[in-house]
Amino acid sequence: MIYTIAFLLGGECSRYAESLAREVSEKFGVRFVFDKLGTHITLKAPFSVEDISEVEEFLDKFSREEFPLEVSLKGFGHFGKDVVYLDVEDSDEIYYFMNDLVAGLRKLGVSFSEFDGVGKSLHCTIAKDLGRTFPDVWEYLNGLKKPNFSVYFDKISLMVFDKDKWKLYRDFELGV
Repeated sequence: MIYTIAFLLGGECSRYAESLAREVSEKFGVRFVFDKLGTHITLKAPFSVEDISEVEEFLDKFSREEFPLEVSLKGFGHFGKDVVYLDVEDSDEIYYFMNDLVAGLRKLGVSFSEFDGVGKSLHCTIAKDLGRTFPDVWEYLNGLKKPNFSVYFDKISLMVFDKDKWKLYRDFELGV
């Protein structure tokens, strides 16, 4: 099976991200990014394991030892000319959280690509596979008022890919 680990967004930030993604999709003819998985911040890009039980055990222990996090999403960013996103502001708390998460998953043999792991930019994707539309999309986003959200995360979500869509497999509450 294929899994991913994420912070699922809620409230005003989620509504803003979804609305903006839909607006960009319609205005520039690009795919709506939240059709398979709602608004989120990916903590671990999709990975495949035969038996998820070891990952579950690790996430259980990890989540009990970690405290809820306050995360700031401020402004926009992009990866090359392919992806635009809401930018997650770096902090020591996020760095140490991600360092511990990645180290634990690596010990289990979970593979990491060049696009995920410690030191990679956490973000909430707004549009991807932009191709030739990137300059217009980027100009459009830069003409908007810069988003500034503070989001409190008290759980991480393990998602499973099932029938062309991501579904919640299990939540792990932080600090419980």
